[in-house]
Amino acid sequence: RRLAVSEARFRALFTEAAIGIGIGDLVGNILEVNPALLAMFGYTAEEFGDRNVAEMVHPDDAASVWESYGQLVAGKLDDFRVEKRFYRADGAVIWTNLTVFLVRETTGEPAYQVALLEDITERRRLHAILEYQAFHDPLTGLPNRAQFMQWLNAEFTHPDRDRRVGLCYLDLDGFKTVNDTLGHDVGDQLLAAVAGRLSQRCGPGRLIARMGGDEFVIMVATTTGVDEVIRSEE
Repeated sequence: RRLAVSEARFRALFTEAAIGIGIGDLVGNILEVNPALLAMFGYTAEEFGDRNVAEMVHPDDAASVWESYGQLVAGKLDDFRVEKRFYRADGAVIWTNLTVFLVRETTGEPAYQVALLEDITERRRLHAILEYQAFHDPLTGLPNRAQFMQWLNAEFTHPDRDRRVGLCYLDLDGFKTVNDTLGHDVGDQLLAAVAGRLSQRCGPGRLIARMGGDEFVIMVATTTGVDEVIRSEE
């Protein structure tokens, strides 16, 4: 009777849970999934049953994830948690908070694995938007002062002490007159046009940022000296 009650509780939790739950064997074959996981991935229960977890994982996932997974199914770990990408049935990529834990036999040997997945795709999209806004100038689309300072700090801490960095600082002569006589809208158009020209003229290895107002800076990550920087920007 206690076993039946426990099974009923598990079934209620499994079926009604808002997060996706999947049960698999030790080689990644999917044995059972709940309705939330079906909705998340867009597969039917039968289609899930025909698949292995490895078929759905994004190829760019870090090798350390598979290392943790291998330790889990070998019984060396009881669980692990990671942000991980998967493919939906329609080919779209979804980001998940993935927690996988091991269920053992009474003897202690690994029996099967249970995965809990929370869809965080929208959260990551919003984070990417906020991060872009924090490090880019909204008018020109160029990296801003904060992004430039990160670049500069990275160069100062670069392990290659013989590495030389070129900086080219420029502003626009008479820009205040443009704003005062033609209006700020025209001034904004001029700044955007200058940013576009700089992006077109500067090749690979040139990092361009708008520092504010009519001030721009170009960083040349590796250079032999001032003459090379001047030639590369002409």
